[in-house]
Amino acid sequence: MSVDILAALKILVLVYIEDQGLAIAGERPTWFKQLYPQTGSMLTLTWITEHLPVLDIFLLDAAQAWSAGETGLYKSGNLV
Repeated sequence: MSVDILAALKILVLVYIEDQGLAIAGERPTWFKQLYPQTGSMLTLTWITEHLPVLDIFLLDAAQAWSAGETGLYKSGNLV
């Protein structure tokens, strides 16, 4: 599914950038701009830890799976 379609559905698309954080792909949905108006196109790891601690926990687990070379989807389980 394209980023444009997801943006039209008001879904925030994030791309993991190793050792940096999450890049926002496409347009930030209105709801995200209202919650976090000061954010740009990159959410640093520090920012994620301070503002989205559940996502921070998920990223730690997912990064381990990715660095181990696991392919496919990494599901958040009970976190989200």
